[in-house]
Amino acid sequence: MLSMLAGRRRVPPPVVLMYSILQVGVIAYGLTKPTELWHHPVAAAALIALLALWLAAIIVWRQRWAGGAAVVVYSVGLIEPAWRWHGVLIYICDVAMLVLLLSAQMRQYVGVARRHTGSGLAGWSLLG
Repeated sequence: MLSMLAGRRRVPPPVVLMYSILQVGVIAYGLTKPTELWHHPVAAAALIALLALWLAAIIVWRQRWAGGAAVVVYSVGLIEPAWRWHGVLIYICDVAMLVLLLSAQMRQYVGVARRHTGSGLAGWSLLG
């Protein structure tokens, strides 16, 4: 019986794991920086919860809108470089997360692209 359950469990592609690790790392790095936010513990907790829910919406619940919103946020990050505030390492991580989000495997995992679509943005739709 246990082997039947293990056979049905869908294992996420490595892209999903890489994106999750990068996202958690960037959030953890951001939490180490001293900001005015830490003087307001309720706001800090709300921000952390919001970021965790956003990651869960993409990875666990596979919500297309969350993946599309992340693509928009990381694309804006390319236009307005993050090294002004966080450094080159975070900018590189943001670029890597954008590339991972736009990969065919991630789009397929979230449910934006069908199995046999080509690469590119053709599969992204925020509405459904």
